[in-house]
Amino acid sequence: MLTNHTPFSDIVRYEEESGDVFEVDYKMEITNDDGEVEIISAPYMTDTKLGNYIKSVHYADEAIGEFLVALEEQGLLEDTVVIIYGDHDSKLKKSEFNRYYNYDPETDKLLSSDDPDYIKVDDYFYELNRSVPFIIWSKDLADGSLSHLKVENEIVMGMIDAMPTIGNMFGFTNKYALGHDMFNVTENVVVFPSSNWLTNKLYYNSAKSAFRQLNIDDEIPDDYISYYSNYANTIIETSNDIIIYDLIKRIGENTD
Repeated sequence: MLTNHTPFSDIVRYEEESGDVFEVDYKMEITNDDGEVEIISAPYMTDTKLGNYIKSVHYADEAIGEFLVALEEQGLLEDTVVIIYGDHDSKLKKSEFNRYYNYDPETDKLLSSDDPDYIKVDDYFYELNRSVPFIIWSKDLADGSLSHLKVENEIVMGMIDAMPTIGNMFGFTNKYALGHDMFNVTENVVVFPSSNWLTNKLYYNSAKSAFRQLNIDDEIPDDYISYYSNYANTIIETSNDIIIYDLIKRIGENTD
């Protein structure tokens, strides 16, 4: 088995040894002079780190599928809920994405910055595209008696929200949880260790004291940034204190 983790180079060895190749080229249909339609290929993400990452994701998807099939064959899927969460993003550099967004298959080159189709991968664009999956799956949710509950939640969430969300589904709580149940909030905030934070309305860069509004039509209250910045600092300070001083285990002690 392979790890779906940087630097993603093992996928090349896997392809060579197994013969199972994940294609990351760019296929186009062209019509020859005789009217015959031909499919041609341009390299696109071939031999790039981002391309190897995409291949690794395909491998991981197949591996998860095989895992679910094995559970089904062994009769273990009936009373099982599978929860998948990525603990961090791919850690690819911003420069890796320029080819992904600005590749011209007809020239096998990148679009120039003055091209109308050029997409600028700035810091905000890069940060906002570093999300990770959070999947809650069961047979009943997929195609069984609970299929009516199948939903994609578009409210932003972070790792600290995973436990409260799962806990509410299965009837347990943790009074020390810092996050929220994602099915019972109208607005949430994701706090990063850098003190940056994200809501469905904007992304705030604490170091630069600057932000990007995600939907220009959203109304941003005057105290919105100060409120969530204070909240983010409180969450980080609380989390750090719990980790550094092991405060949960020391509840009831005199810590003066």
